[in-house]
Amino acid sequence: MTQLRGCAKLKSLYASRGIVCFAAAASACYTAVPKENVPCAENRACPTDQMCIAGVCRGSDFVPGDAPVDAASPAFALSGQRWLSPCTGPAGGGTLCPCAGSAQTQMVTLAGASTIYQVTVRIRGVVELAPYTGGSVTATDFYTGGAVNNTFANIYEISVSSPMAHYFINNSGATTGSGLVAIDYMAELPIAGDAVVTFTTNGQDSEEVANSNGLTVPGVTTNPQPYNGQFAQLDVISAM
Repeated sequence: MTQLRGCAKLKSLYASRGIVCFAAAASACYTAVPKENVPCAENRACPTDQMCIAGVCRGSDFVPGDAPVDAASPAFALSGQRWLSPCTGPAGGGTLCPCAGSAQTQMVTLAGASTIYQVTVRIRGVVELAPYTGGSVTATDFYTGGAVNNTFANIYEISVSSPMAHYFINNSGATTGSGLVAIDYMAELPIAGDAVVTFTTNGQDSEEVANSNGLTVPGVTTNPQPYNGQFAQLDVISAM
């Protein structure tokens, strides 16, 4: 009983610090470590440094495909697709560099039926943010619908043929551009199994903010590393 009282006292002293006491043979105390794979409904339901992915708490270092998913969904063909906007020359004054000033596109045709999946994606990268208008913010920097609202900031867009829709991944929510930032967030969008998905990168004015500080994103490897211009990657987390 002496050991139990001693541990109870420590429990009272350290309860506010998240330290848990157990009365075992040695009356040892330990610091609780949040476990992954705990069911969740949204990000705030997960411990610090974890996020809710497909209804399960996951660490920030998870690998796409770890979470429960419909592995048969053709939407997984989109995983690993990238937007790339390399500097095509040296950065003037260490800030801006020349880049392609017209739309560069990549198209992925999904090889499935017309079933519509609710696809959860993770978008990571190093980009400049841009203002868009006429649509809605549906997740962090993710903008659904609308149109470009400037003539200078880089455009990063996803277009889906079925159900027909388009999205911008670098919304600033402002009327002017911004410096270079690292992005990492989750978004959801409906995609049919036989849709054509187009990834568009557009430097507009043939200039962009250079990655002069060598920003990188954990889990995304570029060539070169760090990337000399701007980049973003989409990974499919679930499709249901």
